[in-house]
Amino acid sequence: MDAWTIWDPYTSQALQQADARVLVNGTGLSNGYGFNVASRASLADAGKNSAMQDYVLRLAKASVWAAGHLSTWASVWSQQTGLASAVAQAAVVNTTRRPVALTSALITSEQGLADSFVTAKVLPTEFTFADFVDHRYDSEITAYLKNEGNS
Repeated sequence: MDAWTIWDPYTSQALQQADARVLVNGTGLSNGYGFNVASRASLADAGKNSAMQDYVLRLAKASVWAAGHLSTWASVWSQQTGLASAVAQAAVVNTTRRPVALTSALITSEQGLADSFVTAKVLPTEFTFADFVDHRYDSEITAYLKNEGNS
């Protein structure tokens, strides 16, 4: 194989175990944000919506915890997945994310990325990213992050 587009933990694993090297990364090309995705039907279902709200808040709490406990998180990840300890330790440094607010700046940044994919013909048609952003859990996440910062 001459080249491979991957993400962590596979990047760390390839660097450590396959004598790979990074040719290019997403710096300056991608904003690095990740998103949870749900169907409109699921969001409209009260029971599913309640479960998703619980999930999103738990994920935010887990992400904050992991960011503050990289070594412990890497150890657990290694044990649970079979990843080599050194790979997990390297990967958590590169991949641990903290939840952020869905601000207009973030949405504008993501729109720019989407537009770039349309220009490159990776996506077939233009669309408005903001039409796919749902703010229903913003207040819970924002309140948690505000309180977490004070603890």
